Amino acid sequence: MTTPTVAVLRRGIVGALVCLSVPALAAKKANGPPPAITRLVPSGGKVGSTFPCSVGGTLAKSGNKVWADHAGIVFKSTTKPEVFDVTIAPDVPLGPHLVRFSNDDGASTPRVFVVGNLDEVADTEPNDDSRKPQLLAKIPVTVNGALQKAGDADTFAFKVEAGRWIVLALDGYALGSQMDPALRLLDERGVELAMSHDSHNLDPFIAYEVKKTGLYKAQVMAFAHPPAADVTLKGSADSVYRLTITDQAFTCGVSPCAVQKGAEPDVKFIGWNLGPKMEEAQAHKLASPTPAANETGAGAVRHVPSPGGESVLATIVSSPVLMEVEPNNESSKAQRLTLPFTVSGCIGMPEDDDRYRFAMKKGDTILFRVHALRLHSLLDAVLRIEDAQGKLLKEADDEKEGDFDPALTFKASADGEYTAVVSDRFTRGGWNLFYALEASTPEPRISATLDANAYKLEAGKTVDVKATVKATCDLKGKLIVRAEGLPAGVTAKEVEVPAKGGEAKLTLTAAGDAASANQTFTLAVSTSAPDVPLTALATFDLRGVEPRGDRLINDDSRAWLTLSGKAEEKKAAVPQ
Repeated sequence: MTTPTVAVLRRGIVGALVCLSVPALAAKKANGPPPAITRLVPSGGKVGSTFPCSVGGTLAKSGNKVWADHAGIVFKSTTKPEVFDVTIAPDVPLGPHLVRFSNDDGASTPRVFVVGNLDEVADTEPNDDSRKPQLLAKIPVTVNGALQKAGDADTFAFKVEAGRWIVLALDGYALGSQMDPALRLLDERGVELAMSHDSHNLDPFIAYEVKKTGLYKAQVMAFAHPPAADVTLKGSADSVYRLTITDQAFTCGVSPCAVQKGAEPDVKFIGWNLGPKMEEAQAHKLASPTPAANETGAGAVRHVPSPGGESVLATIVSSPVLMEVEPNNESSKAQRLTLPFTVSGCIGMPEDDDRYRFAMKKGDTILFRVHALRLHSLLDAVLRIEDAQGKLLKEADDEKEGDFDPALTFKASADGEYTAVVSDRFTRGGWNLFYALEASTPEPRISATLDANAYKLEAGKTVDVKATVKATCDLKGKLIVRAEGLPAGVTAKEVEVPAKGGEAKLTLTAAGDAASANQTFTLAVSTSAPDVPLTALATFDLRGVEPRGDRLINDDSRAWLTLSGKAEEKKAAVPQ
């Protein structure tokens, strides 16, 4: 499994701060400690709908505000502090978003909130007994549930017609729930037809071809995460999940799975129930998903909205993207390419090897990178470099701890032809073992990691914001770190970091007459002359304890600042 930085298309959209329409005295004692949110029930909803959402964790009795990364997601307070009425506007992009709760004492860590396009229902107890399941009126549907206690197992029954594929896709761990879910598909008698534990992360996924029209059942359960010494079923009020059940089109990938930056190629979505050919949809024009500001160089991964509403992944590259041409599993039949290149391929058959031949000059250095698991492909890729005679020169499996896609840097020892070979570690094959092989000259990249996701500051005082800055390749100038989007009355001098990277410490200073504020800000890192211009935003991690694969959103660049200002009464903003 891989834990890449996965950003979403909606990043860069200005967020919305939804406040209670009551006055607040900025310099007076707040109504409670900073919010500490452990769950949202439900953890998402259908675009264009309004519904109640219950918030678990620590909230003040009043004065709570909710920020969302899109102005069309509005949380409105009710008479119960822990319950909000949520409205999702019709123009909100489908997929995962972030929401954050705050008060005058601080802010919570952001929580994932998913916007979908299916009807939604709630898990209704009791439904533990597979013989007495909760009957769903129709599919497709998204079920919002929680495994409330140890031993809990939620069961849902639904009807499916023969000739369809039934897809069960569960997000629990991906939402931020600290659990290791499992999923079973049963027939009407309770006989297990399929079982799933892990996929590209700890969440299960089942796709099953229905041969007989009838009633089927999905059963959800979970084990402890981090792992415990026993293997009994676990649960708590915070073990929330979203289970999508559908016999309609469901997309898991896109072909080609790499897109040249700035291009708008024709792509085919792959998955289930997509047309005459089950796993492949008709060609579709794709608007280029440009990398976000907090990523530099090649290899940025983007969510791409599919026709069915699922968000699938593509990698953004600098070079033109070519398609694999079979047969290419033997050295004599290797596909010839010219450096630099990116090729989108698939290990379609068991024991398949995909070979790509290219010429290099002595001393040339090329970075080879396979994008597979980071795109949620089932391929556990192995990458090899061979000489013209087929002799192994270099091999890579996992790039580094926690990133299970291979990458290697190869320097040619002589003029000649070389071959890059992609295969599966376990010699498996299938249409869903797709990948992109990228071969390019190593590019400089810069990144930065924040020491926290939220900070507090008082008028007339200071607070330090620290970031660990990293750089690849040899840079000659300094790296400049600066704060952007600070509230009025708050300043910070930019600082320099050596070209090789290091720790940056910015001091935020609030004027004595600064007014109270609760808002986001960012830390930007830029190269300086004579280096190529690059800018990256510092991010904080959202993967939690012992990450085992992707969350729906792994990190974010919008840190939070709570500023306690001079004593002045002000009306909180009311959304338009």
